[in-house]
Amino acid sequence: MTAHVDELEFQALVEPYRRALEVHCYRMLGSIHDAEDIVQETFLRAWSGLDRFEGRSSPHTWLYRIATNACLDELERRPRRPEPVVDPYPDVRVPAIWLGVLAWLAVLGALAALFRYAGRDVAKYFAAGLILLIPSSSIFPAADLAVDRRMYLPMLAFAAAAGLLLTRVKPLSIVAIVFVALTGLSFARTMVWMSDEALWTEAVRRSPDKVRPKVQLARSVRAGRALELLSQARELAPNDPSVAAEIGKTLLDEGQPDAALTEFGRALALDPRDARSYNNRGVALQQLGQTEAARADFRRALEIAPYLNEARENLRKLPGQ
Repeated sequence: MTAHVDELEFQALVEPYRRALEVHCYRMLGSIHDAEDIVQETFLRAWSGLDRFEGRSSPHTWLYRIATNACLDELERRPRRPEPVVDPYPDVRVPAIWLGVLAWLAVLGALAALFRYAGRDVAKYFAAGLILLIPSSSIFPAADLAVDRRMYLPMLAFAAAAGLLLTRVKPLSIVAIVFVALTGLSFARTMVWMSDEALWTEAVRRSPDKVRPKVQLARSVRAGRALELLSQARELAPNDPSVAAEIGKTLLDEGQPDAALTEFGRALALDPRDARSYNNRGVALQQLGQTEAARADFRRALEIAPYLNEARENLRKLPGQ
């Protein structure tokens, strides 16, 4: 089944699982740096053992099994130690069980009250919304903004329940007030989601002590503002290689390869197996005229991540290649 899978097909197969695997490894290891490292190792092990993957299990199960074994190997290799790193994955924080139980009890209580006082139709649509929420395993908002789309279907049912409920409200002036309030709220939230800059600006405002919103916002604003945000992120997490890498990319985009080179070197000192940082440092070296050093970095990136197309393309473009 897998004998003829090339590197591009392999990348398409495994890349959709990267984020979930990083979260899985982070939960096992307690370190974002080690988690990213182990995910890279997972992909390397998967690539090496691709001919043994017979398709009897899903790629998801296969990759998780490899990642789990890699994490266990890492735990055996290292002494247990605390690692004071600012939490880069706010979405892996799970609410306390008692809080989830109380929240579901409150929701079920609201459903019972609707059934008794508002009628079967209202309760029916409200219950439909709850059923549609069950696959997410949570009534809490998605911390990863991209996953908020899971609310679309439940909101259709909740909107129908709200509409039926409002037909029973007297006087009509109350309905008008609710309508205006919801319209204003909808418009305000739409404006926030209109652009990446607006979205991550609000995230930074609401989570000033988090690194990820600052890094994401830095990608959406001009270089001067981006460097200011990344400087703040570095103060929060001085040993986070992703911050150094992002500063390097910003400087590189601004035509400062010498300054960018320093930042990519810092990122690699913090995470020596980051293939993308090797690739980015290679780009900076190439712009500085150090072709052979750039070639070595591109090759190193491909040794770590054979499916990293950016490094392969950069290597191909070098003179004499």
